[in-house]
Amino acid sequence: MNPSAWVFSLLTIVSWGAAAVFDKLTLGYLSPAVALTLRALFWTALVLIYGLGSGLLAALGSAPGRGVGYLFLSAILGLLGMAGYYSALNRAEASRIVPLTSAYPLVALLLAVLFLHEPMTGRKALGALLIVTGMWLLNEAGK
Repeated sequence: MNPSAWVFSLLTIVSWGAAAVFDKLTLGYLSPAVALTLRALFWTALVLIYGLGSGLLAALGSAPGRGVGYLFLSAILGLLGMAGYYSALNRAEASRIVPLTSAYPLVALLLAVLFLHEPMTGRKALGALLIVTGMWLLNEAGK
């Protein structure tokens, strides 16, 4: 894997891990629906500021229709996922919900193999097995 991909992956891990703590703290004051709405508004404002400042918004006119359509579907699924995440986080410990909801790469792996025709390697299968094992362990820890 490209070294910069590792760096960006680590940035994602640290950012999302820290964000989960703030999400849980937020849910002590706000309902999941209000928290999700405010987070989306804050995120939109930050992206707009960046887009305006960098000139990236000018490229919107040249975006291919199919790519925008896929992105719209991704946004809908992302919203559904965030709504489920906030609702789960509001009902249980962050130390259990965050790892469980972070098992989404298993779904991505299966869909990529089925629809993008990516190869299922032994390492990917082992990774999937470890994800399922981790989910089982987290579920059993709460009993």
